Amino acid sequence: MDYKMNKINLTNGYHLEATPEKEVFDFIHANGALLFDDDVFYLPDNYYTTIEKEKKEQLQSFFPNQLCFAYFIKKEEVTVGAFVCKGINSEDFDMWITAILPEHRRKGIYKEILKFAIEKAKELGFQKITSQHAATNNPVIIAKLKAGFVINGFEVNDKCGMMLTLIYFFNELRMNMYEYRVGTKLPTDEMKNILEL
Repeated sequence: MDYKMNKINLTNGYHLEATPEKEVFDFIHANGALLFDDDVFYLPDNYYTTIEKEKKEQLQSFFPNQLCFAYFIKKEEVTVGAFVCKGINSEDFDMWITAILPEHRRKGIYKEILKFAIEKAKELGFQKITSQHAATNNPVIIAKLKAGFVINGFEVNDKCGMMLTLIYFFNELRMNMYEYRVGTKLPTDEMKNILEL
């Protein structure tokens, strides 16, 4: 079944255009520092030895992308960014990469991409959406929190530094359990029954 749509209209003349994942990474490799706004950004792949690159390619055959959506973000025919989301397993849908050139930010693009990703993940039947962001990327973090994502934790990533993990739950019980576990909600009768409280 082909779940990928070739072109998705966004806002202000922007659109997503389906493209092979490799082409997205070629674009990111060429524009990484601009896309991620960070002079210390680096892609470790660029520094792997020949043997490490060969081994990585061999290992890739064990981890096929069963469900991956890769898009260029375009204004008319000009590529201004990229977006990749994928199914990690039968429950988790990951908003893996959204990268937009600085002069095209704050034009409503991310809000539209977020809406598309939530609708697509729900339609396909995933239980939750995950994403990671630089801990100082306030515009994206705020947009995600407004859309119903919750904070799941932090980790330090050698590529990008301190990263914040966010989760969006589709299932109301799971969202209630999350809020109970972090201490912001009392258990409902259903939860008390499940947890034998």
